[in-house]
Amino acid sequence: MESPADGALCYAEIRADDIERVKAFYARVFGWIYRDAPEMDYTFFESGVGGLAGGFLQRTEQSPPHPVTYVMCDDINATLARIEDNGGSVAWPKTEFGELGWLAHAMDTEGNLIGLWQGRDGNRR
Repeated sequence: MESPADGALCYAEIRADDIERVKAFYARVFGWIYRDAPEMDYTFFESGVGGLAGGFLQRTEQSPPHPVTYVMCDDINATLARIEDNGGSVAWPKTEFGELGWLAHAMDTEGNLIGLWQGRDGNRR
């Protein structure tokens, strides 16, 4: 499978009040399969189209009201600068995500939250 290019949509996070209920919903409707990561309080999902597609996490008072779509970045810092140069803002700065890479959150000009992902050492997911 070819790696997503800079700017490609690559991942989605869906918040839920009841993780088991949302897992059952997407499994029945779309046939998604899951891998729980209890140490992270997280459930990864695969959509059946190219492997890992996103994850479910518990909704909190601080959670964004809608799913967060992640965009692939070759350089998160450069992408965050372009976002700010074009009227957006940084919501959560570049943060290391273990050995896999880095993530950040930004707001577009309409107040929508955008997730950004930069994989480490060729890790495009």
